[in-house]
Amino acid sequence: MVQECLTNAAKHACGETVDVRIEADGEQLRISVGNPLPAGLPARAPVSAGSGTASMAERVGSLGGTLTVTRTGDRYVVVATFPRG
Repeated sequence: MVQECLTNAAKHACGETVDVRIEADGEQLRISVGNPLPAGLPARAPVSAGSGTASMAERVGSLGGTLTVTRTGDRYVVVATFPRG
């Protein structure tokens, strides 16, 4: 999940800082990856099949977890929550 998010950030928000957080809280493991949205369009459109987020959701779900993707005014954040144990 983290690798896919870093790849997506490199494609779509090249040069922006990416925050990765991993938290274990009780029975939950939470991984979040976020980055600022780029100020403008890239000089060249990234090469992408467009299935990265859907594939991530499938992989996270296969482990009993959930995936949320949020695009706010200036940030893009992906959060995966997994059961521990």
